[in-house]
Amino acid sequence: MPRLLALILLLLPLPAWGQDSALEAQLRQMFTDQMVTLRTFYSGERLRFDSLGLPLDAGPVGAWTTDAQIRVQDLSLTRDAIVLRGRRQHFLFGSSGNLRHHNAGPVTVEVQWPERPRTRAGALRQLARAFLRSDERLADFTPSYWRFVLTNQWQSVEFAFADFLPGETLYTAGRGDVSWPRVIGRGDSLDAPIAVCSQIEGEVGLAGVVGPDGSLRALLITDPFGLGLDDRAADLISKWRFEPARKGREPVSTQVQFWIYFRRDAC
Repeated sequence: MPRLLALILLLLPLPAWGQDSALEAQLRQMFTDQMVTLRTFYSGERLRFDSLGLPLDAGPVGAWTTDAQIRVQDLSLTRDAIVLRGRRQHFLFGSSGNLRHHNAGPVTVEVQWPERPRTRAGALRQLARAFLRSDERLADFTPSYWRFVLTNQWQSVEFAFADFLPGETLYTAGRGDVSWPRVIGRGDSLDAPIAVCSQIEGEVGLAGVVGPDGSLRALLITDPFGLGLDDRAADLISKWRFEPARKGREPVSTQVQFWIYFRRDAC
């Protein structure tokens, strides 16, 4: 009789806690020490998402170089959620353009998952509400000014601007009889680097098009630094108003290279 009872118990379905325990072990093995990328780059040490992937508790949206990616250290299942714990990854571009990253602060991400019964496919589907799938590109979730760096779509910024502004005649600032645009209210001519106060020091290069009306028509990061400085530089330039360049006396659209130097001594 004891042997028969043991056999019957083996044939019975696992209780929910047993199923969750086995699934948790499988998911933990799958994700531990792997990098995951948030769909929206929320900052903060604790992020909570509802079952649709909408934020319940999260910090402000940050830069992908500081807030997009997490190296998972542990995964657990609670009664109503999937919980990942790990370290933020901070990215830094080297002088030759090579990309390095290192562990930064801890972060816990909780994604609500009330679905029953729970399966591996269901867990992956639920995590994809907060994190990118393997077939999705980071470049498609970053601001457009990152596309030149994060994709191999164009051989040069000239080709990129030709796609962004089809049919528009672009002159190169400072070449021939074409003058440089100037930043209204700052007095800066763009033929020299512009220093900006920052406790993190670094240099960011960007290419832009200033139209004949002084508007910024397009902007691309060309020489990134990382650690969030690139987005700060792009945000800064996007807020400027320009006095357009001129060819002779006529205002024209010009391609301009911006260099933003982040320096402590500029504070």
